[in-house]
Amino acid sequence: MALHEGKPQTLEVRQPIRWEQTSAKSFEDISRYIELPKDVSGLSFLDIGAGGSDFTATLLERGANAFAIDPLYKSRSDLKGKMKNFFELSRKRKLNFLPRQERAFERFYESIKTNPDHYKAAQAENLPFPDNYFDYVISITAITQYLDSNKDTLFAAVKEAIRVTKPHGLIQIFPFQDEYISAVSPISPYREAYDTLYEVRQKNQRALLKVLEDNQAVTINVSPTYEGSKLEILKAAA
Repeated sequence: MALHEGKPQTLEVRQPIRWEQTSAKSFEDISRYIELPKDVSGLSFLDIGAGGSDFTATLLERGANAFAIDPLYKSRSDLKGKMKNFFELSRKRKLNFLPRQERAFERFYESIKTNPDHYKAAQAENLPFPDNYFDYVISITAITQYLDSNKDTLFAAVKEAIRVTKPHGLIQIFPFQDEYISAVSPISPYREAYDTLYEVRQKNQRALLKVLEDNQAVTINVSPTYEGSKLEILKAAA
């Protein structure tokens, strides 16, 4: 897989174009975008760029061996501050997902206190896990809609996701190659920069797709979801 080395930007480096600092997507909302088995007990999961989501907390409660990574986990106080800003902005914009995300963050925060080893302060391009470790890897608005503004970073993150996934394991990345992002209203002073970044991101996603299509170690599929599309990467047998 020709996902080359470079000097990728990390999750902590972002353009001042999108108003979110982070988010706390609920398990309920994430389940609309990704495929999950009904019984997760004994299975291993990784959420890349999880923020304050309760996805990992819910899976742990259901008997899964679940982990989340996000560079923001290195400081819980900073994460709480960013979430406070996010909730305030969401409240001003009267976004209907706010109550779900506030509840999700409460559950997340209890979980990170009681299960700290399952929340890693790490970058998507350098995952602190061994090869062939996870049955399922997901990334919701992190690898894409975030890291994909830099081609090297995008390729490095996907390469790492494939590395830590077990043979026959499934990677799901949302959103992918759709108009979902362009429908989000940016802060008006950044409109031109936002539109330019969107085009760059889409170009990088197309380049990634071409590389994956030529890689015999994976099978890929772009499929519709509740809103937009996702990239599915099924890792072949060893």
